[in-house]
This record gives sequence, structure tokens and C-alpha cells, in this order.
Amino acid sequence: MNKKSMFPFVLILALVAISGCVSNNSNNTAVKNYTGNGISVNYPSDWTVHNDTEGVLLFLKNSDTNTQLTIQTILETGIYPGLPPVDNLIIVSNTTRMIDNTTAREITYKSDLLMYGTTTFEKNGKTFIIDYQAPINGFKNETANFNTIINSIKVQ
Repeated sequence: MNKKSMFPFVLILALVAISGCVSNNSNNTAVKNYTGNGISVNYPSDWTVHNDTEGVLLFLKNSDTNTQLTIQTILETGIYPGLPPVDNLIIVSNTTRMIDNTTAREITYKSDLLMYGTTTFEKNGKTFIIDYQAPINGFKNETANFNTIINSIKVQ
């Protein structure tokens, strides 16, 4: 390929980069990485992660404490939590998704004020329970952030 025929390709590549079509995640937010508790996971840079000694990671959106995600690691399999004891829960969806090449069960549901998701999967003799929530009016906007975290989980 000569220089003249490469010009359109380079021009298109530059325009895509400048326009923001290439990003770190679907929210155009930079990501950080956490490695510990037997997993590696990416999370949006405007969130914070808190690690406790019981195998629970808490990810909080800095600007909204009602928007959060937890990952709990249990050192056994066959544990699937039920829905939390919240009045007036309505199941929105019940489906599966892939996490680290493993099929996970995912339920989304809502109460009067918040919308929730619970995703569970087993890998390497452990059960992983992912719970996330956001206010009903903001849940859809946070889906990309939840997916940034969930889709990046790698069990070590």
C-alpha cells in the first residue's frame, strides 16, 4: 500500500479517535482495576471500592450512595440467594449471562424506590453473588457501569 492509498484509512482512523468512538467503556469513563478476594475486576474511575475481610467487595458510585454493586465470594457451591425481604418487589427479568466463560443466573427486580439486580455464578469451587442497585429513574443509565464491572470479572 503506497502513501497515497493509505491517506483515507489514516484520516478515517483519526476521525474515529477524535470523535470519541473509541473509549474505555460504554460510558466513556476511564476504568480502574481491583485484584483481590480471588478475582480481578474493572470498575469506573468515578466509583470507589471497599474491601472487607468477609469476601465482600462494595463498589459505590461517588456521587450517589444509592447506586452500588457488591460482589460476595462464598467458598462453596450450590448457594443461590432468594430475593431480599423487601415489600412490593416486582420481578422485571429472569435470564442468564456469561461471566468469565461461565453461565450466570441474573434476576432484575424493583421496589417502590429502587431497582435491583442479582447475578450468581459458580467457578473454581466458589459461588459469586453480585448484587447491584440504583434509583428506579437512574437504573437504566447505570446499566453500562454495572456491565463494566460484571463483564470484566475474572476468577483467579
